[in-house]
Amino acid sequence: MKRILLTLIIVLLSHGTIFAQDIFFNPTLNIEGVLKKDYQNATKGTPVVLQRIAKLKATPYNGNYETQAVIVANGVQLGIPISRLDIIDLHPDSNNAFWQIAQLSNGLISYYDKKGYQEIFRQEQAEEADEYLKELAQSQLLYEDAATEDYLQCLLLSIAPNQFINTHKDPVPQIRILKSPSPDALMLSNQCLLISTGLLTTLDTEEELCAILAREVAHNVLDHAIITTNKNIAHAKRAEFWGDVANGVVAATEEYLYQRYYNYEPGLVFATNDLIQTLVNEKIINRMGLDYSEKQEVEADEYAMKFMEFTGKNKEALISALTKIYSYYKDEHNAKALSKGDIYGTLEKRLEKNGRIHSTIRRQKLSENDLHRSQF
Repeated sequence: MKRILLTLIIVLLSHGTIFAQDIFFNPTLNIEGVLKKDYQNATKGTPVVLQRIAKLKATPYNGNYETQAVIVANGVQLGIPISRLDIIDLHPDSNNAFWQIAQLSNGLISYYDKKGYQEIFRQEQAEEADEYLKELAQSQLLYEDAATEDYLQCLLLSIAPNQFINTHKDPVPQIRILKSPSPDALMLSNQCLLISTGLLTTLDTEEELCAILAREVAHNVLDHAIITTNKNIAHAKRAEFWGDVANGVVAATEEYLYQRYYNYEPGLVFATNDLIQTLVNEKIINRMGLDYSEKQEVEADEYAMKFMEFTGKNKEALISALTKIYSYYKDEHNAKALSKGDIYGTLEKRLEKNGRIHSTIRRQKLSENDLHRSQF
């Protein structure tokens, strides 16, 4: 009996697809789809199920392993190289599947194959985000309201995935509210989404808020912060960088408030544009990898709109929300926030490129042009 079993195992290993021991990728996906092209013995139009991502032997007799998508077609298990995954039209049936497909469709698996998952680096980034939140709390810049936080947390959890394509990333995000009139939202490396009171007052509908949250979730799902940080050339030493923040932010805040408000009491915070620029500045944004490229911003826009449509919401709510954010900064004459070096640097360009720039901006531009002509 033992000989029969041993012979059977040898035959299976010789002729079947061999799985490597790989615990990095999620063992279960089970996303349905349809082949867009013929693949091996499966023809175009064949229903398939994407089971998982794994390291498989490139060929049955090849000793090299490569990352492949494991699918089932016509009851047969096949391995498709990640580079050819686009031959499958995947159909998400849940929010979780939607974001997993987003990860699969943007070259993340190949990026991880090339760079590794960088666990130590990610842990350092998460610790830095923890330090950043600590400094905001000590500066009394976090708005504490249990009811509002619960509402936003439930909204965020209804959007974010509960399972990533890899097994290492914590899928449970948290939300904190920043005292600031500026309409800002930042997803930090510790899975904390920082949203400003200014954003809550700038937006008018829950759909607009959902769209902005979905944008930040998209940045997080697509690992934009880690990818961007890897591209950023200069990195201050961790202790030196956060020492500067710890020693400088509160001092700068207190000095500013003393100068501007004669009745200011130490420990209170009057959130202003100048103050928030002290705490959410270009140096910190760069350090955390939140200075996204235009391509990454466009990707986040696109996936937020796709998600809104997938969940039966108005995808144009994102454009409406971004237009209101843009209008806020224009009304405040905050050129720095709308410059290339800040988080909304590509906003106007993205709105115009999509042909969806709202009439409020067009009217504003016309008014500015009329004013400019009247000065000559």
